[in-house]
Amino acid sequence: MIGVDPFETGVLVPEVHERLVANLEGFASDAGIAPHWIYKPLDPELPELELNYVRNFPKHRELGLAGMCLLKSVVPVGAAEDRMSALAGAFLRNFIRAKVMTLGSALDALASGDTIDSTVLLIPNFCTGSAMETKLQEWHCRLLHDLMSERQTRGLQTVVYASELKRVSSYMGQPIADLIDSHYAVVGN
Repeated sequence: MIGVDPFETGVLVPEVHERLVANLEGFASDAGIAPHWIYKPLDPELPELELNYVRNFPKHRELGLAGMCLLKSVVPVGAAEDRMSALAGAFLRNFIRAKVMTLGSALDALASGDTIDSTVLLIPNFCTGSAMETKLQEWHCRLLHDLMSERQTRGLQTVVYASELKRVSSYMGQPIADLIDSHYAVVGN
């Protein structure tokens, strides 16, 4: 961070974000992102539904939203990690605890009995449709569904990336696809 002024972009305000900037590396590390995402502005060309999800975050619980699903039609496969990092940075600068985790890391944490308590969990490789992807084992699907359901009941949000919704049901099971379909804002088609 040497030579970089986080306030230079105008996204952070010294009077409001002084404590955040004082421990920028720590907050970024906890979120699983590079520090620059915290002070980099969101792209104003993002789909309106996605921007509204970030802007209206406090209202999601009362609206019954459990999260957001970004599809390949609005986020190319290789850009999902950057998009999730940018969203996490936006949440952090609004004092919302966010964490970016790969699907494998989330499943490993769950299998170890760890909890993922961030207010927003962002999974950039949830269901990518890549040639490397294989159908999840049934016990992984149960762990993942339990995580998503438990987060929903606790009022915590989960943001996932999927190449297509139909792939979610075939790779992760119908219960996960149904949860996304009924309780997530889906961005793309």
